[in-house]
Amino acid sequence: MENANRAVTLNELKAQAKSQYFNWLVALEKIRIIQQNEKVLEMMKKIEEVRYPYNQSQLSTVYRAEASIEKNRNMLFMPQSEIAKAKAYLNALMNRPGNAELQIDTVYEPRFVAAAFYDTASLATQRKDVLRMNESIHAMQLNIEAMKLERKPSFRIQYDHMSPLSSMMPKAFSVMGMVSIPIAPWSKKNVSVGNQIHAVQYPGNGTGTCCHAPGDSGHVVRHAGRNSNDAAAHSIHRRKSDTGIAKTFDASFITYQENKLTLTVVLDNWDALNMMRLDVLDEKQKLYQMIVDYEKELFR
Repeated sequence: MENANRAVTLNELKAQAKSQYFNWLVALEKIRIIQQNEKVLEMMKKIEEVRYPYNQSQLSTVYRAEASIEKNRNMLFMPQSEIAKAKAYLNALMNRPGNAELQIDTVYEPRFVAAAFYDTASLATQRKDVLRMNESIHAMQLNIEAMKLERKPSFRIQYDHMSPLSSMMPKAFSVMGMVSIPIAPWSKKNVSVGNQIHAVQYPGNGTGTCCHAPGDSGHVVRHAGRNSNDAAAHSIHRRKSDTGIAKTFDASFITYQENKLTLTVVLDNWDALNMMRLDVLDEKQKLYQMIVDYEKELFR
């Protein structure tokens, strides 16, 4: 049972480490996008500063460009805090100081890999929480067997030997035979342990409906189906953000450079593109978390 408990704990720690690692990857992508946005905004600000002395732009647009730059810089705090949190967590898992220097592989991209087949028997042998439950039931059954033995009469023999310190005192020997006969063979403790075994063998939530039991292949299949759908939706969402809105912003920025469009329209398109990219990264983070949960269910 202790080995099963260790395996379950190790699986949970691995899932937490994967989750923090994936959060770190997504945070780095957010920082990369924010830094790219700052370069574009700095270019817009310089264009407005050059046009302003020639009455080609307004002073309010220069201030708005500066405000957009500061707003973009403030967005860095959130992913930076996520990286600091993930670094401290991973260092703690490795028994290192929380602020120790740590670098991760930023090239790796997690992908959802479904199991070849889903079988309740194979899941039961693969998952250590099922093994822990079986060992717990086995231990309770052994306790009941021990309690059944207590219902039977027991016979004991006790032999004592005493040698006094003084030679004037005689040595003493005693032999006693004891018989214990249980008066009430049943007990509340026995019934309680029996009820615990039935409760483990037939899990329920107390309302007459059966809850999810470890090793349920249907639960794993639902995880796999949801992950596949989310992966497809994320791919479609990403393509849309990289095509439609990105092309709209590029076209408006080219027109702005030709002094045929105001900065307000360009910033609105930039806001839409920036929000779309960040939403895509948020969806990617959710997808990564679902992958972690799926692999945790399979004890990978």
